Amino acid sequence: MKNSLNVLYEIDKVLVGDVTYYEFNSIEKNLSKKYRRGRINASR
Repeated sequence: MKNSLNVLYEIDKVLVGDVTYYEFNSIEKNLSKKYRRGRINASR
């Protein structure tokens, strides 16, 4: 599970600022709301 989260994080960095980021973000939210919430908190 940890490896998949690392992959999501790497993809997220690549897609930041791109329209694709928002499309991926909705998929990511469905995959793991807890992970997404934690990442947002860490980025602030």
